[in-house]
Amino acid sequence: MAHLLEKQQEMNYYERQAERLRLNNMNREEIAVFSAIHAETWLGRVGFHGEEKDLVESGRKSPLARYDGGTVHDWQYDFCIPANDSEMLELIRKWNSGGRNMDTFNRIYDRVQELGGLYLIWH
Repeated sequence: MAHLLEKQQEMNYYERQAERLRLNNMNREEIAVFSAIHAETWLGRVGFHGEEKDLVESGRKSPLARYDGGTVHDWQYDFCIPANDSEMLELIRKWNSGGRNMDTFNRIYDRVQELGGLYLIWH
């Protein structure tokens, strides 16, 4: 880990920005490939704030969106899965309604894995 930190410190601002762009574009490429492989691709977020959190918590807004091939912005989604999954919806609602603990976090992570999904790591 120290090696990575040293490398980051050695990079100038423009090199760091180029590396972030490269990594974020890799996420978008992974989503496109995932979508080509699966009949459906659903993008999801875990953490919400303010009014949006209330909407997700109450079930009036879904934390999952079906991928339509459009632009995905940096940090817009946390993962992609091949189905609109009711268990995932329940876990994310629990997280946003005060269940922010390691058990809920691990269950969300495990569910992405069980569904054969991908975690997106934005920089």
